[in-house]
Amino acid sequence: MPTYYAQLSWVALAGSPWYGALVVGLYGLGRVLPPIVLGGMLIIGGASRRSVSANLVAARVPIEAVSSHLILAIGVFVIVLFVGFIELGQI
Repeated sequence: MPTYYAQLSWVALAGSPWYGALVVGLYGLGRVLPPIVLGGMLIIGGASRRSVSANLVAARVPIEAVSSHLILAIGVFVIVLFVGFIELGQI
């Protein structure tokens, strides 16, 4: 959850409600999609729904850690890209 508070303070300092809504919305999607995709793949693979639920709850900390670090990396890239330190021609 510290990632959310850092992002929320950055959104407040950015001063643009549309940009803030976009960033917070993308953060929400980034938090929701990994467990849904992982659970869906396990269910399609033939695992029972109860075992998928139990495994996702048991692996909550590693899933949150990976998800948070990926969101942080993508967020830093997007912030740097929008601020202008990296131009599209230089990538």
